[in-house]
Amino acid sequence: MSLRDVIERALAARQWAMRQLLEVEDLTRAIELGERVVADAERMLGSRHPNTLASRNSLAYAYESAGRLVEAIPLFEANVADHVTIFGENHARTFAARNNLAYAYQSAGRIEAAIGLFTAVAADRAQILGTDHPATLRSRNNLAGAYMAAGRPEQAIPLLREIASDRARVLGADDPATLRSRNNLAGALRETGQFDDALALIEAVVVDTERVRDIDHPDVFTARSNVAAVHRAAGRGAVAIPLFESVLADRTRVLGADHPDTLATRRNLADAFCSVGQLEEAVELFEAVVADHVRVLGEDHPETAAARDGLAEALTRVAEQI
Repeated sequence: MSLRDVIERALAARQWAMRQLLEVEDLTRAIELGERVVADAERMLGSRHPNTLASRNSLAYAYESAGRLVEAIPLFEANVADHVTIFGENHARTFAARNNLAYAYQSAGRIEAAIGLFTAVAADRAQILGTDHPATLRSRNNLAGAYMAAGRPEQAIPLLREIASDRARVLGADDPATLRSRNNLAGALRETGQFDDALALIEAVVVDTERVRDIDHPDVFTARSNVAAVHRAAGRGAVAIPLFESVLADRTRVLGADHPDTLATRRNLADAFCSVGQLEEAVELFEAVVADHVRVLGEDHPETAAARDGLAEALTRVAEQI
């Protein structure tokens, strides 16, 4: 075995360790390790070696997950440029790099840039891979998600209907990706006030996901949470609260108290308390949620900002009653 082989294997092992830290949301240690791995890979293998590019992508993802988008986006942009140079415009790894950059733009609130890039990737994948290729379907789904993030559900809905239909035809009605598409469509219908249609769809998704997956699978929790979200959006906060509480108990049990999905459920529950005027419960829960977001995700993470906004709204409503 050559010295270069030893170096590549050692770096690969450290890259694997970084991915495991990302998997368990230990972002501080993932970033610390990632910065060292990237520096060593660039020094030992060169800045455009495939392993170096993979390490930079993982580090950029860690920055993005921690809300450090100012550091993540330039790294993603550099990775796209290097992928184009090394692999070409139409390589699968280049598509993935462009897709990751679009996600970062969306996270940073640069929605139009994200929509433009998602649109281009979807079109290019359709041309190279075909309209029914799973990667093309994922790109179209990402574009629909960007429309939702932009507050344009009316543009997302027809696209989501097409994706759900195409995934059912290509992958099967019970494929997890098909079920997630139906879940996303229900969320878009909720955002446009089509509460009856949204509720009927998401309740069917819960039944089908429980049948295909397992009652403790995260996809089931997501669908159940969205049932509660429809009720809350429709002004039925009293119905939503016990549903959110049930999802919170299960996510805490299965995923842990500090998992981002568990934190999001606590924030949703606090919102539901606020919607029915249970302001004391809302403020108490929001304060705890903000503290835990800061501890787990960091001061600058977008989810931390959302939790703070919820607390501010609850405190404002309390002040209005004084």
